[in-house]
Amino acid sequence: MIDLDDLGCTSPTDPSEGGVPSGTLENEWTVFEPEPGARMVYVSRSVGKDHYDGLAPEPGPGGRGPKRTLAAGRTLLRAGGSDWLRLRRGDQWAEDLAPDAVSGRSPTAPTLYAPYGKGPEPRVTMDARLHRPGTRNVAVLGLDFGGAAVHGGGASGITDILIEGCRFANNPYGAITFEGPADLSMKNIRIRNNVINSTGDNATYFVGITGLQFEGNIIYRPSTRNLFNHAVYITRIGNSDVTTRKNLVLMGKPGGMGIMQRAGGVSEYNVIAEVGGTGIPMGECNDEGGPAAAPCLPPVKVTIRHNLIAGIRGDASLGLGIFLKPEFISTGVVENNLVSDSSRGDFMLSDRVKATNNRRLEPPYAGASKDTSLLAAYHLKIGGKGDVEALFQEAIENSRFHDRDPKYRAMEIIQFAEGLAR
Repeated sequence: MIDLDDLGCTSPTDPSEGGVPSGTLENEWTVFEPEPGARMVYVSRSVGKDHYDGLAPEPGPGGRGPKRTLAAGRTLLRAGGSDWLRLRRGDQWAEDLAPDAVSGRSPTAPTLYAPYGKGPEPRVTMDARLHRPGTRNVAVLGLDFGGAAVHGGGASGITDILIEGCRFANNPYGAITFEGPADLSMKNIRIRNNVINSTGDNATYFVGITGLQFEGNIIYRPSTRNLFNHAVYITRIGNSDVTTRKNLVLMGKPGGMGIMQRAGGVSEYNVIAEVGGTGIPMGECNDEGGPAAAPCLPPVKVTIRHNLIAGIRGDASLGLGIFLKPEFISTGVVENNLVSDSSRGDFMLSDRVKATNNRRLEPPYAGASKDTSLLAAYHLKIGGKGDVEALFQEAIENSRFHDRDPKYRAMEIIQFAEGLAR
C-alpha cells in the first residue's frame, strides 16, 4: 500500500514499514496492519458501481472495482472478522455508515472504516450510530462527518469502539455522544485526535462507560446555542476509569465548562483556552436533576496534572481554572497545573487531595509585549501573528488524519508554558 493508504504509516515522516503491532500508538495515532486473510472492501461514490466486486480501489476488467454505496460495501464485511471498508477520498455519501452492522474480531483486529486514495477526507453526511446490542471491536478513522454526528449506546454489550482522526463542523447539536445502558455494559470507548469545529450544544457527552479515553482532540467554540454547556461533558452516572489527555479546547464564551469530568479519573496535559465557567471541574454531581449526594456516592479519586488553563475571560460566569467539589472527592493529586491571563480566579481545590506546584502566570511573556496573552505569545514563537483565534484555526487546518503538525499539539504548548513558569 502507498503510505497515504497504509494505516501502519502514522505520519508523512514515518520511516517504518511494519514492525509496530496493531492497536499500539505511534506518533499519537493508532497503528493498524491488515490481519492475515482480512478482506479489503472499497467504495467510491464517483467511480464505483454496486455490481462491481468491491475488492479493488479502481474499476478494472472482469467486474473488478469499488462498490458505489456504503450499504453494498457492508455486505462484504464478515462478522467476527477483521475486514476493512475503505472510502474513497474526495467522495461524499448521504447515507448511513452503520458502523454497528458488523462487529470485528478483537480490539486490535476490528472491523475498520477508513479512507483510501488522494484528496480531502471522504464525507458522510448522515449520523453514524452504534446502537446494535453486542457491537464490539469497531474503528472509524479519518472520515469527515460535517454537520452529522456519531451516536453510541442505548444497548447492552457495546465495547471496544475507536473514533479517531474524524472531522466535525457546525453541528447543530453535539458531535460525539455515547450513552451506555443501565447495566453499565458499555466498555472501552476511545475518542482520539478528532477535530470538532463549532457545535450548537455540548460538543461531546458521555454516560455509563467503563474505560473512557478522550485524548488528542481539538474542540473549537462548543455549544454556541447554550451559554452554559460544555466542550466535554462526562457525567457521574456510570462512568469510571476515565482519562482525558492532550486535548486542545477553545471555549470563547462567558459560560460553560471545558472538560467537565464529574466521574473523576485522570486529566493531564490538556490546554483549555478563553474559559468562562471552569476549565476542569471534577466531582460535582447534579446529573439526575434532583438531590445529588446519594446517587453520586461513593466519592471519586482524581489525578489532575500538567494542564494549562490559558485565559479566563473578564466576563466569566464563574471563572476558575480547576474546581473540585469536596464532598464528591475521596482522594487524589493535583499538581503542576497552570492558569494564565486571569483577572478572576484560578484554583478551588479540596483538602482531600495533595496539591503541589499549581501556579498562576501573568504577562509579560518572553518575546511578547505586556498586553499579549500566553497563547498569543506561543503563536508568535511558532511564526504566527500572535492571535489566539488564528492559532486555533491553523490547528484545525493542520490536524488531518495521520498528518498533524506537532506545533499545534497540546504538549508543545504546555512545554512552552512550563518553560515560562520555571
